[in-house]
Amino acid sequence: MTYVATATAVPVLRRHHASPGSFRLPGGPAIPAVAAVIGLSLLASATWVNLLAAAAAALAGWVIYLLRRNVE
Repeated sequence: MTYVATATAVPVLRRHHASPGSFRLPGGPAIPAVAAVIGLSLLASATWVNLLAAAAAALAGWVIYLLRRNVE
């Protein structure tokens, strides 16, 4: 899920934060689009156990983030 979100964010970030010397691959927005399709196909083929494990890991990461944010 994070991979899909990152791939779909690339064109938006390129448009808003492009700098003249930034590295660009040939293919432009086709590369993030293909990456998003691959990510979605992997997500669609996941079992409920895989999805629950991913949700549990995301929840654990969110809790750790909140705890660390309050400490600093």
